[in-house]
Amino acid sequence: MNNNEKLLNVIRALEALTASLKDLAGSEGSSPDTGEKETNERTVTFEEVRKALAKVCAAGKTDAAQALVKKYGGDRLRDVPPDQYADLLHDAEAL
Repeated sequence: MNNNEKLLNVIRALEALTASLKDLAGSEGSSPDTGEKETNERTVTFEEVRKALAKVCAAGKTDAAQALVKKYGGDRLRDVPPDQYADLLHDAEAL
């Protein structure tokens, strides 16, 4: 194999790698050139928050659980906006 053939093989391999990387980036929901920042935060569910608050209440801290719900904008847990669940869960687990 001469140098030109070796160079062509390297170019083909790089093109295949580039195509694979583009496919991978597209399958994850955002492409690297969009400037979007991916986060590693997971979504906290209503049920997770409810369970954490139930543990707080079972430990005799019902007033503290109610105060947390009010702190995050609700009279009941259902009134708390879902974007506040992670913070509420963190605070409930700290009690």
